[in-house]
Amino acid sequence: MAATWTIKNVEAYTEYDDHAQVIFRVHWCCTQSTTIDHTLYSADLTGGQGIEPAPPARFPFDSFTPYAEVTEAEVVGWVHAYMGAGIVADIEERCEKIMEERVAPTTLSGTPWVSPEP
Repeated sequence: MAATWTIKNVEAYTEYDDHAQVIFRVHWCCTQSTTIDHTLYSADLTGGQGIEPAPPARFPFDSFTPYAEVTEAEVVGWVHAYMGAGIVADIEERCEKIMEERVAPTTLSGTPWVSPEP
């Protein structure tokens, strides 16, 4: 199963190095889902990722995309680049394990001394 990455929100400087609305932080969601016997099982993990270089490096403005033209796919690419392939894979694996636990639980929760209502 492939994970789906979505962007929930971005934070941007109103102005940075003579550029307007420069994105510096991204809030993301990684989702795994599957359907078994007409039942949808899913899990998601959310987090935030800074995408600005550590000082004294600067944003690579030779490839700057104006805020109004940025696409979700582009921002997902930035997030993955800053995280690195290993962290992206770890997040996707954790998300898949959570979903698998929902499909085939290995733990129980409840109060066994209380009878379920009919």
